[in-house]
Amino acid sequence: EAHVKTLLLYMLEERPEGGDREQYWRSFLEHYRPVVDTAAECDVYLAMHAYFPPIGWVDGNAFFERSFEALPDIHNGICCDPGIMVLCGDDPMEGLKAFRDRAHFVQIRDIRADWREVMAKQDDWWQVEVFPGEGVARIEEVMRYLQATGYKGGIQPEHLGPPDEATQLPRAMKC
Repeated sequence: EAHVKTLLLYMLEERPEGGDREQYWRSFLEHYRPVVDTAAECDVYLAMHAYFPPIGWVDGNAFFERSFEALPDIHNGICCDPGIMVLCGDDPMEGLKAFRDRAHFVQIRDIRADWREVMAKQDDWWQVEVFPGEGVARIEEVMRYLQATGYKGGIQPEHLGPPDEATQLPRAMKC
């Protein structure tokens, strides 16, 4: 009724040490299927955000691929976040190309490490966040690809690195 076209979802489920991935998968399908069905009925596109492995179960391209096989409606999609793709151990361009039709929202985050280094720096995890284009997430290539393919969805620069987001946001918007 509100005419919202895209819904960004953070499916953060704790990933306890030794947790059963298949048990989580069954629970995910049981609870997420009605969400996808309702989104399709309302013509709302879902953009599910991933997390890197120690934090959550929605942990990258393999999870998304399995989700799309089980719940194939096009309204079931992703928030393409190149930084998170790197943290998950995935190549951001491979993920973007593989899920191009399902990239319903894009966050521009750059990173200079994978999740193992992030976990090693838990006390100061912002040290791995860098301004877009200064890390390993291939941000310029991602942006060129989005432009070349006619992407019309939302784009949000986030986690822009030091000194802080308020200082970096005007610079990021010019990119």
